Amino acid sequence: MDVLVDFVNAALNRKERHQGASPWESCDPGIAAAIRKLTRLWAPFSTRSRRYPLYRLFGEIVGPAWATYVAAFPKRHFMRAELVRLDLREGARVLGFDGVRDRIRSIAKTASDARPRKSPITLSDWTVRARRNRPTATVDNVLSDTLASLIDLAAGCARKRPRTTTTVDSVNALRGEEHCRFCGNEPEVKSYLSASPALREVTWPHDHGNLVPSLSGRYCIDHRPRNHDGRWNPEYKRALRAAKELDLESQRLARQSASTSMRASRSGNVVVDDFYLALIQRRLLFPSDQGELRDLAARLVRNKVSDIKKFMVVLKAAGYKQREIAARCGISAQAVSKALKSLPAEYRLDA
Repeated sequence: MDVLVDFVNAALNRKERHQGASPWESCDPGIAAAIRKLTRLWAPFSTRSRRYPLYRLFGEIVGPAWATYVAAFPKRHFMRAELVRLDLREGARVLGFDGVRDRIRSIAKTASDARPRKSPITLSDWTVRARRNRPTATVDNVLSDTLASLIDLAAGCARKRPRTTTTVDSVNALRGEEHCRFCGNEPEVKSYLSASPALREVTWPHDHGNLVPSLSGRYCIDHRPRNHDGRWNPEYKRALRAAKELDLESQRLARQSASTSMRASRSGNVVVDDFYLALIQRRLLFPSDQGELRDLAARLVRNKVSDIKKFMVVLKAAGYKQREIAARCGISAQAVSKALKSLPAEYRLDA
């Protein structure tokens, strides 16, 4: 078991950035070929099409490749039972692509959690692995990259749009971004389309007698610039003032999620980089988890988790006393205590 140093992290380290639905470096050749074939043929397919349903194409191409891979998987491997229970022939149709992605992520998390971790957390837990050149067993290497490739593929299928515009209730169903500019929620237009008629009447009153209200394709209902009564939205102005901080946090988290076995956030401080590394490791986030990463960045900004606080959190988790942290930061021990107490528990790595 000790050869499985970090199941998913070893895979993420081998791919700098998320690149759509392309297979990862050590992905199983059969599944890699199926992914390439799917992305080559999927142009007319989508999740909304009746004639060309993407669920069917996914099941016909990826399903058999996955079954072949599982059949050849070592029978005594501790992950075999989990892999056998994953059905990719009908899974996408039954669970949806988001459900398939979450199911594969849970399998990856099970494998990652199988390795015992040290307690309490120390800096060496996060940084020494980056300096070691410790070989990983081939079967685990291939499995980790295969799962990561399938997670990327499921996320790409969920985001794929049909060639032609689809109108639902007089609204362009393809309009809008994937996520709100200022958080991880879906844009208002997508919330409108997924809401029931009764909820629409309450939440979105018709503007000036129009058939449908004015809907934002870039912002969620909480962050749209103007409310439906015409007044400026204070939440929008508040988020706009913190837009630079949000973009910075989003970029750091995106870089770190693509390489969770070593520092990759490039914050300019190795201790702060360790904070992002631990944050991504705890949540097992992938580059395809764009909504979760965006929401995490928004919460960091909203809770005012500055770089100096991140620095304190890592040192505290590494066993430093408050007076030692204060000396490193050039502030008083009381200021360190107050700063740490102001942070929510989800950011305290020593909790």
